Amino acid sequence: MSTLHKCALVACVALLATVFIPKAMADQWDKATKVTFNTPVEVPGAVLPPGTYLFTVLPDSNGNVVQIWSEDRTKLYATVLSEPDSSLQPSDKPVVIYEESPANPVPVVKAWFYPGESYGRAF
Repeated sequence: MSTLHKCALVACVALLATVFIPKAMADQWDKATKVTFNTPVEVPGAVLPPGTYLFTVLPDSNGNVVQIWSEDRTKLYATVLSEPDSSLQPSDKPVVIYEESPANPVPVVKAWFYPGESYGRAF
């Protein structure tokens, strides 16, 4: 393979890598993460209608307080005490784990994981 072909191959791979890198929908400082629900979900203290929300960690709380905001941060829906939770495989996207119950038709948010981290917050 000639040098020109190698350079062209490297340039193509670099271009493809930049095109297909997923956009991070999170902020490292307060772990602000956009989460969209297609159906109503329950979080401690509230039932959220379908829509997009912002999950954040209160910075001075050692990660123990999660706040759930409207997408534009104009309305606070819930402030939740949480505890650490772990996952064996970190994901490059936000992960929300649900708990379902026959007695409750609305899925309950059990835990939330910030993108790229193997630990999250359990409610």
